[in-house]
Amino acid sequence: MATKKNIAPVVAILAFLFVGVVPAFAGVPVWVGDYVWYDANNNGLQDDGDDSGLNGIRVDYYRDYDCNGVIDGSDEYYDYDFTSDDEFGNPGYYLISTVSNFCHVAMLDESTIPDGLVHTTSPILGFRMPDHDYWDVDFGLGETPPPPPAGFTCPKTIGFWKQQFKGGKSSKYSAAELNAIVAEALTLTDVFSTYADFNFFLNIKGNEGPLARAKRQFAAFTLNLAAFNLSDSVDWQAGLDESTPLDSSLTDADTVGDAFDEVESFILAGINLGIANDLADAINNGLGIDVDCPEED
Repeated sequence: MATKKNIAPVVAILAFLFVGVVPAFAGVPVWVGDYVWYDANNNGLQDDGDDSGLNGIRVDYYRDYDCNGVIDGSDEYYDYDFTSDDEFGNPGYYLISTVSNFCHVAMLDESTIPDGLVHTTSPILGFRMPDHDYWDVDFGLGETPPPPPAGFTCPKTIGFWKQQFKGGKSSKYSAAELNAIVAEALTLTDVFSTYADFNFFLNIKGNEGPLARAKRQFAAFTLNLAAFNLSDSVDWQAGLDESTPLDSSLTDADTVGDAFDEVESFILAGINLGIANDLADAINNGLGIDVDCPEED
């Protein structure tokens, strides 16, 4: 908040505070302002430091004669100011002179907002001036949130996931990212209970028996779903969305998620293990789905 001489700052107003009749008389002269800032973490709070103010932004004020918080009817344009340094050299401040008991609506001139910034507080603020000598009406602006990851369908095989656990230069995920993927995978199934379970079953030999073989393919299947779920928080995009359409002669399931549930149920019941192995293997290899992998660096 601004620090100014001989004025009592009050809490920033973030909503319309009074709806009533048009005041019958004007009150005392007052100042209204005062701050437009760069909201680095997009949380709407002024916790970004004294140098986070933004200069050169025009703040427009309208007289709101019916005190309803919107510009309509006989409401009219009142005044404006551009944000600039305050008396202490801090950027982002503005001042408007008005009279208490009048209602106003304040907003930013969108053409003066820097490219790429969006509102993190209300873009339009309506209020009635109290009998204070100063009232704060502040606006926060932050970066445009990044778009969600583009949709993709990019399953990876047992060999890929074995390499992730092995680590080294060929690994696509950092140790922390792999830990997060495994933690997500453990929430998806009851077949595995620890990080070590995934590493163990991915590395078993093909002659270990039908249950072990099914679990090996299912481990990769589960990691594919988990990796997709975390695709917005890891650098390498791979995996499968549960809603991905599936057309496979091995199952009547219409989606990858339904096939996952079927394979899991077979493994937990110890039945149809050959089908469970073949179905998980097919999906891990992209059979029966339209594979669309992101471009690799």
